[in-house]
Amino acid sequence: MVASIEKLRRSWRKSPRHWLRSMQHGLLRAVAPLRNELRWQCLLAQRMQSETRRARCAVTLTSYPARYPTLAATIKSLLAQRLRPAEVVLSLYAGDVAALPHQVLALQAHGLRLMVSEDNLKVYLKLIPALRSASDVVWVTADDDIYYPPDWLETLWGAHEAKPDAIVCRRAHVLRWGEDGYLLPYRVWPKRTALGAASDPLFLTGVGGVLYPPGSLHPEVTRSDLFLALSPNADDIWLNAMARRIGTPILRVGPVDEPITWMRSQREGLFRLNARGHNNDECLARMAAHFGPDFLRPQAQGKSLAD
Repeated sequence: MVASIEKLRRSWRKSPRHWLRSMQHGLLRAVAPLRNELRWQCLLAQRMQSETRRARCAVTLTSYPARYPTLAATIKSLLAQRLRPAEVVLSLYAGDVAALPHQVLALQAHGLRLMVSEDNLKVYLKLIPALRSASDVVWVTADDDIYYPPDWLETLWGAHEAKPDAIVCRRAHVLRWGEDGYLLPYRVWPKRTALGAASDPLFLTGVGGVLYPPGSLHPEVTRSDLFLALSPNADDIWLNAMARRIGTPILRVGPVDEPITWMRSQREGLFRLNARGHNNDECLARMAAHFGPDFLRPQAQGKSLAD
């Protein structure tokens, strides 16, 4: 307890503004489960789900047993959007289906659809099976351990309607090259990209959600033999490369806020493996060796955009 208080004091002295943001974020995390469940119950009681506006898109996400305890809460937040998707697709490896809790299975009556893959594509289960099943759909990816506020899809869809050829994301980094023309290490890329940076080459990240219009990714995007060999644990790198190969614009919208994860979620391993363990740099090196050192440079017809 004393150590925690001292940590807070040091944080305050170092940066009062950062301390206040951290406290605000902690409060939002604490109330998110109650806010989410109250909205869900209100929608059910008032039979509003069939009456809400619907976007011509589908949301896709994946999960695994360690994250199942909070999965139903995430899916409820996606189904309870002010602007509802046509459906929410939960893409799972076949070996993980039996462990699904009944709270998740019950949501099939409210717009959830299960998509089962015999191949364990790991992080790529989020989008690749969906693309294989329907390449003409506007797909929006989501994470399985995040609370999505009611205006989340509305923000993405509004940007899509304004720039229908662009991939729309909530978070992005700025790519940086050295004087030798090679990409700088991932850890030095500016991470908190602001709006209004139309000249910056953006690197979209999946945290917060990404909207992919039909045809926005190179046809080789679904080649598991390539992405599992070149970038097995870093799907963001693969998807950015597939967008750049055909010059698709990348648009970032919304505030640069930390995602609200559930208190009991198991957000483990992958962030540390990629960002801190230099796994991203290893994947970038393999991708550059295969596609060439300029594989992430924006094409002339596809510069990055900001709203």
